[in-house]
Amino acid sequence: MAALFHLALALVACTSAFERMKQKLKNEADYPLFIPLLGASVVIGGKGLTDALLTFAKVSAGMRGASLAETFLGVPVLGIDAVCVVVGVALGAYTWENQRPPSDA
Repeated sequence: MAALFHLALALVACTSAFERMKQKLKNEADYPLFIPLLGASVVIGGKGLTDALLTFAKVSAGMRGASLAETFLGVPVLGIDAVCVVVGVALGAYTWENQRPPSDA
């Protein structure tokens, strides 16, 4: 009798685990771009932020050839870095607000 009881408990546990996995897969299917867009926002924003910080560090350390007024194809490099940070933050905020699966809590 105890074995039957434990078997019933195991069946209920497997069923609830199956339902949780089914819901997780449904959420991933409903919001397939959530993780890729968050990853892209981290890469773009992080690239702009680290490039800007390295430029400021090089200029502060007095490295030869480092300048805050440096340009690339006529566009200031710090402007490109700022655009990367803004695009990364905007993409991350948009993704977090609009692509996030509803929480179970």
